[in-house]
Amino acid sequence: MLERLPDIDELTCLRSLLRTRVSEVLPMDDALPVIDRCDAAVDRLIADRTSRDIAALQSVAFLDPLTGVGNRRALERDLSRELARAIRHDRKVAVAAIDLDGLKRINDDHGHAAGDQALRSLARVLSETVRTGDGVYRVGGDEFVVVLPETDGEIVAPLLGRCLTAAPRFSYGVATAPEDGTKASQLLDVADARLIEDRRTVRGKVPAAAGRRGRGTTGTTTLDEQGDDIVIDIGSSGSAGRGVFEEIVIVSRERTLDVEVVLRIDRATVRGRAGGSSVAAAAPQVAAGAVVDALISVDPDLAGAHIDGAEIIRVGSLSVAVVTVLLPSGGGDDRYTGAALVRDRGPLEASARAMLDALNRRVARATGVTV
Repeated sequence: MLERLPDIDELTCLRSLLRTRVSEVLPMDDALPVIDRCDAAVDRLIADRTSRDIAALQSVAFLDPLTGVGNRRALERDLSRELARAIRHDRKVAVAAIDLDGLKRINDDHGHAAGDQALRSLARVLSETVRTGDGVYRVGGDEFVVVLPETDGEIVAPLLGRCLTAAPRFSYGVATAPEDGTKASQLLDVADARLIEDRRTVRGKVPAAAGRRGRGTTGTTTLDEQGDDIVIDIGSSGSAGRGVFEEIVIVSRERTLDVEVVLRIDRATVRGRAGGSSVAAAAPQVAAGAVVDALISVDPDLAGAHIDGAEIIRVGSLSVAVVTVLLPSGGGDDRYTGAALVRDRGPLEASARAMLDALNRRVARATGVTV
């Protein structure tokens, strides 16, 4: 049996060699039927090789070369097919339009290799999370679409919420057939419009559920109303300040995790990064460490900070990020613990906010203000 099917040129050469060799060793009358049989055998191999080449070309034509998921051609083919099937059997189809947040910033700050890795990571997490029969497609630079046959739109948000805990941060919008349309273009337009609205509401700063609450508390994180921003106290009694938590960028690889946080302090923007294991138990400490790294530039006293613990715990039906940090003082280390509810932006952002809450408590102790 052939280990590798020869290509067309090799098979054509084989046909010529067989004809020549048979003609050399057999009389003409005996050689003709043998040559016919050899030609027929080579023709079958050529047909097999041609069909394989066509299948391979078709497969490549429907795949995104960077991420390995379907491309726009595959989406057009599959979504039309699923909509026709749904109409025929009176079933639903859900479509999610997804944008990777901050791709330009990742490319500008860390290089295009990091941006490509973020895209591959998002594609991998989506592919691993959706069900067999669902489709994942990359249709633009940072744009993805997920097609979920026989699925109500209400099911999609929890599914994508699970992706947010492991993938780089993204925004999404969902449309469902037949409620939002029965044509592919209608569903994609509605999903895109809802994605834009989701991005406008959240704009990558805090979970939508936490924004616009006015003064109050979410878990134990103090909020002030400034659009979708979380305002945090930073520094010590000698270098107190005000900062605005803007966003968290998460790049997940196979076994490692890179987290970047962005804080706005007055008119300046500070960034902090941390990396480590992507294992769920270790990831919250990475996010908390990124916050410390960002704030060292405005509060050098934090250079001696040690994260004593960072974990996600269950409190009834809620998940809460709890972070404990040790800060050196004249009499030894002072311990501060902060917490934040895990909301739709996932445990890593909650861990970053829990660290900010812990630092708020440091300020409160120095100033006598209750957090």
